[in-house]
Amino acid sequence: MNPVDTESVMYPPSVAGTVVIRATAVGTNGLSATQSRWLAVAKATQGPPSITPAVASITAGQSVVFSGSGGATGNYSWGGSASGNGGSESAAFPSPGTFTVTLVDTGNTNYSPSPTASVTVSVGPAFFTLSLSASSGGSVTGGGSYPPGAQATAVATPGPGSAFAGWTGDLVSSAPTVSIVMSANRSLLASFTSLLPQTISAVSPAGISTRSPAFAISASSTSGLPVALTLDSGPATLDGAQLTPSGSTGMVTVTATQPGNSQYLAAVPVAITFPIGLPPVGVVLSDDSAATKRSDRVTRNTSYTSGPPH
Repeated sequence: MNPVDTESVMYPPSVAGTVVIRATAVGTNGLSATQSRWLAVAKATQGPPSITPAVASITAGQSVVFSGSGGATGNYSWGGSASGNGGSESAAFPSPGTFTVTLVDTGNTNYSPSPTASVTVSVGPAFFTLSLSASSGGSVTGGGSYPPGAQATAVATPGPGSAFAGWTGDLVSSAPTVSIVMSANRSLLASFTSLLPQTISAVSPAGISTRSPAFAISASSTSGLPVALTLDSGPATLDGAQLTPSGSTGMVTVTATQPGNSQYLAAVPVAITFPIGLPPVGVVLSDDSAATKRSDRVTRNTSYTSGPPH
């Protein structure tokens, strides 16, 4: 070998650390010489990892699961509002604000730690849920999501043949419309009951004549609720339950109704029908004035004498 000759060799180091490179030259006469050099091999650099999701917008009280990828070794370390090691990490955000989650690939014996990756998490005010439910016989409105401190209104509406019985759950009330402050998730149940049936009984008056004084129409309901009377037709006037013949003959029809309440269904209306006829012949009247006698002769033949009321 010519002493001025040079030789080169490609040596890719596989690990970081100190490497000894030794060169030996052998002459044609068999003589040799060796020389060593120490080479420091540094750790390889790596790019930053990636975080998914890259940005997050949530409400207070929610959690987000973050996943890491990229880097060289997968030795992930989470920081900021998250902590732990591994490919994924869950972070909770109990209050509103802006927060940061970071991720570093810490490397190994051959790789230096990566640059830090980060994501921003925007946390808004929490929204609370008002959950409404109803038993059979009615419906409810007002459920949904509300911001903290908001006043929610729940309304219970009974269906046909039903009555509202009350709210239970996070609020107890007998009022069909209630308000509740949303400082947490709330749940209310509206209960409904079936209305009770009722019937009207009435007595049709008998023996009513054009000369009869005012009298009361008799009608009542099995519920005990007051019955309303309406004069539909006939020669009479009606004031409450007091009916007064107007002096003419004819059929009178009065309708009795009871609309019901929070416990009872409306009753089926009842028609009270009766005739107003002429007074019997020979009736003794308390009014024996000349005018009465003259008008009475038109309708009947009778003798008039003074007497007690009849």
